[in-house]
Amino acid sequence: MKPVKLIHEAETELREAVLYYEEQQGGLGAEFIREIRTALQMIQRAPEMWPASARGMRRYLVARFPFLVHYRVESERILVVAIAHGHRKPGYWTDRVRGTN
Repeated sequence: MKPVKLIHEAETELREAVLYYEEQQGGLGAEFIREIRTALQMIQRAPEMWPASARGMRRYLVARFPFLVHYRVESERILVVAIAHGHRKPGYWTDRVRGTN
């Protein structure tokens, strides 16, 4: 299995979402992080399972929360470029694809 790597911006998005959900209700942030971990494990086990876009990006819809994990399968790793809310600023993260190596 290839390792999963989150770029800095994706890590920041994850932290901010956890804090937001925890502020909404105690324990909800922990539930969110569990769902993200499950998503990352699913992606790691079967990275090609979700269809690729023209740029080779894939997306995984997170259970229970309106978030998508946008990632790219590379030769040595799986690179997560965004943990994005599904209803806010679609495609805001696309410029990150060019800048990731």
